[in-house]
Amino acid sequence: MSRIAHLSARLEARLTRLWFGKASPSGLEAVVLRTLEWIYSTLRDKTHQTEKAIASRQAVSPPVLVIGNLIAGGAGKTPLVTAVCKHVTQLGLPVGIVTRGYGRHSRELLLLKAGDPVDVAMTGDEAALLHATTGCPIAIGADRQAAAELLREKIPGLRLIVSDDGLQHHKLLRSHEWVAFDQRGAGNHHLLPAGPLREPLARLNSVEFVICTQGDCQSLARQLDLKADSQWVEVQVNILRFVNLSSQATLSIEAAKLQFADQKVLVMTGLGNPDKFFDSARRVLNKDLPTLALPDHFDYPADFCSGLSADVLVVTAKDAVKLDPLDARIWVAEAEAQLPRTLTQALEDYVGYSTD
Repeated sequence: MSRIAHLSARLEARLTRLWFGKASPSGLEAVVLRTLEWIYSTLRDKTHQTEKAIASRQAVSPPVLVIGNLIAGGAGKTPLVTAVCKHVTQLGLPVGIVTRGYGRHSRELLLLKAGDPVDVAMTGDEAALLHATTGCPIAIGADRQAAAELLREKIPGLRLIVSDDGLQHHKLLRSHEWVAFDQRGAGNHHLLPAGPLREPLARLNSVEFVICTQGDCQSLARQLDLKADSQWVEVQVNILRFVNLSSQATLSIEAAKLQFADQKVLVMTGLGNPDKFFDSARRVLNKDLPTLALPDHFDYPADFCSGLSADVLVVTAKDAVKLDPLDARIWVAEAEAQLPRTLTQALEDYVGYSTD
């Protein structure tokens, strides 16, 4: 890891600890962060971000569903995007995906179709993962509106476009918005960089669904100092199996418990909220496991795993697309989001699906 990347990772880790109550800021840190928060809030007001958010909601064809969050870092968006695309595809209707391609080594607008070869360095890890798990066409680019237009041009007949994140990308015209939260809620409730919030919680008044990807809605509502209603929905994201990255052999949860019982297991990931993955892995394997938390979207060096002495390396699917596929020690914890009927009915309404 370069010196700049190392310093960036340390800063990210420090801010995360401050945001979510795992550390208290020093006097100087508090002054600097609250000053920067005031600047951020002032710039939001002067650039009319609230008004732009409202104006971005339009009737477009095909409809565009943005699945995003209000906090920096992951809150379970990607499993939701995957579940949404799979549900609509299973209805027999074509879906396209828009994603920024965070961390990729290219700025050009890129279109991935089913069966296309994937270079993670050119696509980013989330796009590579979505390509592998959904089979849907994916337009990758920082300008999400241009990416959506590319999908419309190159893939006629789409019934839905799903944007992985992009809630604050107001150039992207969208028909529907879902916001995901995990057990961290809004942390200390401050705006960036004093807290994790990209925009005020009042933004939830204009979205269709608030989705709790870990825990229950009532607990989340209390954490946010808000009142949950019928538009607050719980979605369970669970590890279902383990797949060997090299051989593609699959282990059920019970089989994995037996096979890993006497082995030295390390759980590692580069996620915005690694503790959620660590807790899930420990729970399903019923074992206290050592962990390695890496920066979000960590760009694994080619020889990274060679320096690890564990017998088994348990990772997420997002990590796996950047790791050596020949390393037989790597097991991917495959997780899926189970959409409740409230959300699947909403999707069917968006695409005009009817069984009649």
